[in-house]
Amino acid sequence: MSFFDKLLEYEIKNNFKKLNYIESTGTQWIDSKWFAPLNTSYKIETEFYFTAQGAEGFANFCGVNTSNGGGANSFYNIQQNGVYINSIQIRNGDNADTNVIQCPISKTDFNYFSIEFNGDNNSPQSIIKVNENSYTVTSSVRNQGLYNLYIFIGNRGGLAWRATKARMKYFRIYENYEMKRNFNPVLDKVKIPCLYDKISKSFFYNQGTGTFLYN
Repeated sequence: MSFFDKLLEYEIKNNFKKLNYIESTGTQWIDSKWFAPLNTSYKIETEFYFTAQGAEGFANFCGVNTSNGGGANSFYNIQQNGVYINSIQIRNGDNADTNVIQCPISKTDFNYFSIEFNGDNNSPQSIIKVNENSYTVTSSVRNQGLYNLYIFIGNRGGLAWRATKARMKYFRIYENYEMKRNFNPVLDKVKIPCLYDKISKSFFYNQGTGTFLYN
């Protein structure tokens, strides 16, 4: 049996069709049902690009704050940089300018992106990779999320905050080097675009309004 025959068999068995990407138009988002434990290293890995400027300026591709007020309790956000869609900024730790880095990205093709936290609450540090570039950010607060990580939007103290317009190929979450989420865009058996997690073998659906675009 060829690889493609096996893939077709797998898709039929699991009642979904694999997609190349899923796209938010600015009102669709996903709750990953995952948050960062204390004293744990973790990594997020994805391929995405922004398709347009978000409606609220600094739109979040993903992120979470530990309080609705942000500030010193902020965890991190991956955002579009103001009115531009060819760069992103990562806010790690607090919202002070010293903890914000700017990363150039493509606005016409998918960008590889990863952010890895060392899990050391005494000296919290993040290593970010964007395509061929690497960055290191030292935070002033611990790397712990008290709320779930949202995708295509930020989670601000339990509230969905500043959705983005973007396409995504996959989204993976590792905890102490063990993969906890392996999200892939699919159509479910009734042709609803969503994310399928290969780890939990579960479908994760849009928590916003409208419907994801896809290809």
